[in-house]
Amino acid sequence: MKGAFDRLSERVRQGVVQDLGWREFRPIQEMAIEAILDGLNVLALAPTAGGKTEAAMIPVVDSLCRDGGRALYLSPLRALLNDQEERLIRLARLGGLRSFKWHGDVGADRKRAFAADPTEILMITPESLEVILAIPRYDKPALFGNLRFVVVDEIHAFAGDDRGDHLIALLERLTEYAESDFQRIGLSATVGHPETLLSWLQGSSRREARVLRPPESKSRRVVEIHPLGPDEEPGPLAARLAAGQKSLLFSESRGKVEKLKLQLEEGGVRAWSHHASLSREYREEAERAFREGTSCCIVCTSTMELGLDVGDLDLVLQFHAPPTVSAFLQRLGRTGRRSGTAGHLAFLTDESDSFLLACALVSLALEGWIEPVRPTTRSAHVYLHQVLARLLQRGGLTRRSLVEGVGSPWCFSDLAPADREEILDHLLGTGLLEKVDSLLVLGREGEKKFGHANFLELYSVFETPQELRVRTLDNQEVGTLETWFAQSLGETLVFVLGGRAWVSVECDYERAVLTVKPAPRGRIPTWMGSPRLLSYEVCQAMRRLLIGEAPVPYLGPRAARCLERLRLEWGELLRPTPLTIQRQGDEVLLHTYAGGKVNNVFGRLLEHRTGARVSIDNTRVRASMPASGPWWSAIEDVLDRVRAGLDAETIRALVALLPRARMSKFQPDLPPRLETALTAERLLDPDGARAVAAGERRTVETGPTPRGRQGGRA
Repeated sequence: MKGAFDRLSERVRQGVVQDLGWREFRPIQEMAIEAILDGLNVLALAPTAGGKTEAAMIPVVDSLCRDGGRALYLSPLRALLNDQEERLIRLARLGGLRSFKWHGDVGADRKRAFAADPTEILMITPESLEVILAIPRYDKPALFGNLRFVVVDEIHAFAGDDRGDHLIALLERLTEYAESDFQRIGLSATVGHPETLLSWLQGSSRREARVLRPPESKSRRVVEIHPLGPDEEPGPLAARLAAGQKSLLFSESRGKVEKLKLQLEEGGVRAWSHHASLSREYREEAERAFREGTSCCIVCTSTMELGLDVGDLDLVLQFHAPPTVSAFLQRLGRTGRRSGTAGHLAFLTDESDSFLLACALVSLALEGWIEPVRPTTRSAHVYLHQVLARLLQRGGLTRRSLVEGVGSPWCFSDLAPADREEILDHLLGTGLLEKVDSLLVLGREGEKKFGHANFLELYSVFETPQELRVRTLDNQEVGTLETWFAQSLGETLVFVLGGRAWVSVECDYERAVLTVKPAPRGRIPTWMGSPRLLSYEVCQAMRRLLIGEAPVPYLGPRAARCLERLRLEWGELLRPTPLTIQRQGDEVLLHTYAGGKVNNVFGRLLEHRTGARVSIDNTRVRASMPASGPWWSAIEDVLDRVRAGLDAETIRALVALLPRARMSKFQPDLPPRLETALTAERLLDPDGARAVAAGERRTVETGPTPRGRQGGRA
């Protein structure tokens, strides 16, 4: 090994050869060692199992070994930290260093021992880092004064949501203690617009930054799409495909995970379930048994999408389809890691909605398109959270220091000083804050809600659904169940969890405990998850498939017949203009194929202007508008208003018509104007709607709409 290898210290070089047994570095490792040793902030892109962890940690360990200091290794999941613990301990030893894992399942005694004698490398989640910063007893200058590196694993899992905004705000707060401009290193699978992601990570750092993206080697990938008939269960086909192979089966529904597990076992496949409502012990047992097996399957939600090491996989099965190209590629990338093997993913879909979505995802991936990273620049609710967290950390701060904040996190870059002042005034008005002399401190309501014993409510910025702990009569914990699900089913609950059917005995909502006993085999209730908003690009790919005429090369005979049927049903209606307005009896349909956020604009504006009953999904808007009335002028009015641009008053009116979704734990504590802005940002796309309204359109009058319906409801 030359080049990068020669730049490492003798001790680390020996460890790489003798302890790791390596004779060469992969391209991403060569590039990362050079860039990190040169002092750059970097975003390293490589497929799952592409050696990104070593690419980051070998030069970090080498630098700490030579010059001292500390490093943080941040991960989105506790399970990933557990999975990586031995790996990082081994890498730390290359330089004679130590590594420690800290998260909510690690005992208090071990944490106290670390605080007394910190290791050079700390593995941690953002929520646990918030705890360290917020609790006065931890010596932050001692822990972070000599911080030289922050490594963020699976950084694409953070970008664009509340946890990501929380993460980069935390990195800026670390600059209060760090004596130098610590290097920021992100590790990711392939993402759209990686330069934006690196800028998001960069924050106030003044170091040169670089995206590291080695040429991708050509790899063989096999993708199958199997549409199922209306009465055809997916389990038997999944069992046939998985027989004799080591596989994952993804489902977007926890309830379906449990049902599919049972169906696989009935088909002779050893199977385990894996989702967030199962206890940690059960999930770890499933991972361990699966890692040691060769012919078996884990049925899971997105909990297995990230890089948990469960060994070499032969096949990934996907029931229905995920909402994004990136999720599809991430799951496909779990397979084909062994030399000479191909990545292999098989979709099991319905014959309309999820079939067309699966085809769209594959088509976009073949075109090389993947969702761009779009982190928010005006995260008012995360700013509010950081105000409360900093006050808990410091005891009290001046208004000016709270308005100015710490550092330059991307998520607050467009949150104006006036917005920040408005938030502080609102918190003072609600009693969450009080003014004492020249300082702002937690007020009576703030202490009640977040102080002392309740401070754990503060260290997590994202919304955690209220859950019931599910326990048997002999006090064995089975897992958890979302409270809304329990309430929706009435007095007697029958459900499947942990691979077994249960019936409720008693529900104690105050203690959040549901007591159960084994139930006879019966009808399994469906867990209805939150509606998914598809993007404009994915919906447009669905439309192109419907109006196209050329055969789709990756479809087998049954799937090709399914697409041909959908084309016959929909193609003529959707050609030739991007927007088709369909008059059908006493209903008007706007076929946009523009995504749920765009359609929310059209649908809610129709509702606001006409009082019509409106239903919306990702591909169309349906409004009840009698043919005898002035329906055409109402449609024209809505399109004209959208084309002209919607003012703030109209946006507020549209938000008032949306379902009252709880999108953030701290959303209810925002001033009304900023809460409205948050809802609008998450659920409306006025600019996208404006582009659709400005495009060509045609009006047709037809009989009933074809029976297929593409796209999940918005």
